[in-house]
Formats: sequence, structure tokens, C-alpha cells
Amino acid sequence: MTGFALLAFLGAGHAHMVPEGAKNVAKDSPYRNNVLRGLNFLIQQQDARGKIGKGSTYETAIATIALCEAYALTRDPRLQGPAQRAVNYLVSIQHPVTGGWRYGERDPGDTSVVGWCVMALRSGQMGGLNVPSSALDGARRFLDRVAGKIKIEDKEYTKAVYGYTDPGASFNLTAVGLLCRQYLGWGPLVPDLHAGCKFLMRYKPPDKDKVSNPRNLPLYG
Repeated sequence: MTGFALLAFLGAGHAHMVPEGAKNVAKDSPYRNNVLRGLNFLIQQQDARGKIGKGSTYETAIATIALCEAYALTRDPRLQGPAQRAVNYLVSIQHPVTGGWRYGERDPGDTSVVGWCVMALRSGQMGGLNVPSSALDGARRFLDRVAGKIKIEDKEYTKAVYGYTDPGASFNLTAVGLLCRQYLGWGPLVPDLHAGCKFLMRYKPPDKDKVSNPRNLPLYG
């Protein structure tokens, strides 16, 4: 939860320090100390191997994203070591055959956990940290394993939709799988990406005027 909260602050440009020449960091942020305390908390929960917290891989992956994003935004040298150790830990617990991640170390993998780990590695990579290409290749290998087949407009696609631990066509996990594919190099002209998006559009949120909303809550923005 601390990782999630930090990502909200960082995404809005609120960091614990303002690096020289920074354009995307609020210069007079009233939340600077909050962000600093959050980052210090995450670092305090990190063990010598790089794992953050006592929970599952979800916990470490989300916290790793926050550390990597904070380092990329500020280039604070105090964050480089903890962020790199967190990345190293995720790489070390990746399943050697499937290329996936799950709740425990070297579990065969599921698409939900893989999504967070890929985001963490990509954040580290974009922040200038060392991310082995073999780890990213493993993630691609896992996605290939859980990709399902779908036919759209009489054409079959083999990497447009995704399952949980086996080939499938889950709405939620297809969104995760396609996002990972983009982080791992797919560009906007990849046919399977377009096909997957068409699949997702079948499940888009309903029109506001067709939704029962007795409490008059805001829907979809």
C-alpha cells in the first residue's frame, strides 16, 4: 500500500527532492516529507537479498516500482542501491523454465504477478538500472505460454488474448498481457495488439445513461 501511495505522489510530480534542472518535479511540494518517509519505510523493509516486506512477490514488485520511479525522477544516489537490489531480487526469483513469477520464489508463474514484475523491471530499465535481457526474454516466454487463440473477422490470432496460468482469453488478464507486450517491445502496428484491443472493447464500460446509479455516484470520469 505504501508503494501504491508513493506512485500516486510521484505520478503527480511530488518527490522528496528537486534535482537540478528538473522539469517534472514540483518545486514547492507540500508532500515532500511524506514521500521521503514513504521511501525510507520501503527501504527499511528490504532485506539483504533485496526483497521488500514479508509478503508475496506482489509486495516486492509494487514497492520496487515505487523505488525505481523515485530514483528515475530524482536521481537521488541514496535510492540507487535499494532500487537495484530490489530489481536483482525479482530477477533471482524468476522461474528458470516458464520465465514467470508468482507468490513465492521461482514459482511457475501467473499473468497477474508477472504484470507487476514486468512493470518493475521496465521502470528499473528506464531509470538506468541494470536489468538483464534474459529476464525480459523470460517474461516474453511466459506470455507465449499463456497466450490463447482468438478469431476476429475470420482471422486467427495466437498472441492477442491471455489466460492466468494456462492459455486462455480472460478479459482482465488480456489487458495485463497486452500491457506487458508493449513494455517488452510491441509497437502500435503489431496485429495481435490490435486484435487484443478489439477483444477488450467488447467489454468496455457501459454507457452512463444505461447504468443503474441510485446514489448518483460519478461513473467513469
